[in-house]
Amino acid sequence: MSFRAAVRSAPRTLSRMNSAAIRQTRIAQPSSLLRTTWRTPQLAATFSSTPLRQAPANEADRELLSKLESEVKFENELKQNEQVPASIKDFMENSPYEVKDEPGKEDVYLVRKFGDET
Repeated sequence: MSFRAAVRSAPRTLSRMNSAAIRQTRIAQPSSLLRTTWRTPQLAATFSSTPLRQAPANEADRELLSKLESEVKFENELKQNEQVPASIKDFMENSPYEVKDEPGKEDVYLVRKFGDET
C-alpha cells in the first residue's frame, strides 16, 4: 500500500473506530430502566418549616446603628450646604426646562412646556 493510499483511507478508518468505541460505551452504561430508583436527585432543594428567630440586639448592633445614623446625618448636612455649579445654574436660568425634584424620591424630572404639551 502506498503512502498516499494510507493517508487517504485514514479519516475513514478513524471515524469507524470512533463510532465503534461510542457504541461500546453506550452498551456499558445501564439503561435508565435498570437504574435503581432509590437514589435522590443531586440538586434537591431542602425545605424547612423552622420559624426565623431574631437574636436580641447586642452591643455591636447598637454601635453599627449609631454609625449609620451619624452617616445619614452627615449626608443630610452636606445636601443642605451644597452649592449648585455655575454652569448648571446658568443653564437652568436660561433654558425652557424646569427641574422637578420631589423630596424622598430618587427620580428627578426635567419638564418643558411646548405648545399645549408638557
